[in-house]
Amino acid sequence: MNPYSSILHLKKAKLTPAQESLTAAFLQLCRTKAFSAISVTELCVKAHVARTTFYASYSNTDTLLAEIEDSLIVDLLKVNRRFHRIGNVEQESTDYLNNVMTFVREHEATLTVLLVEQPDIRLIDKWKQAA
Repeated sequence: MNPYSSILHLKKAKLTPAQESLTAAFLQLCRTKAFSAISVTELCVKAHVARTTFYASYSNTDTLLAEIEDSLIVDLLKVNRRFHRIGNVEQESTDYLNNVMTFVREHEATLTVLLVEQPDIRLIDKWKQAA
């Protein structure tokens, strides 16, 4: 049985500029408020995006958060898939560590918000399944 089977359905969405703005604004707001305390109106004002644009992509802020989580996990799975391809355990370990560190650096701001400042239990559960 594939250990990743429960999360293999996750996809990384190709974001529009409005979705990128909403994601950035959401993560910025998460630095000062609980996920559940962020309103769609507040988020749209911060992102400079119309509410109709928000609702064209998301049903609520939780679906936006789920998309952010899924994107992180898909990228983490890519790191895991590159592991065990060389045949040299020492080289594989070094490459894997380098790939994980690259992942962490590329996603540092998001990981800081979702794992340190406001631990997202759903993301942590997905991460456990992917790691």
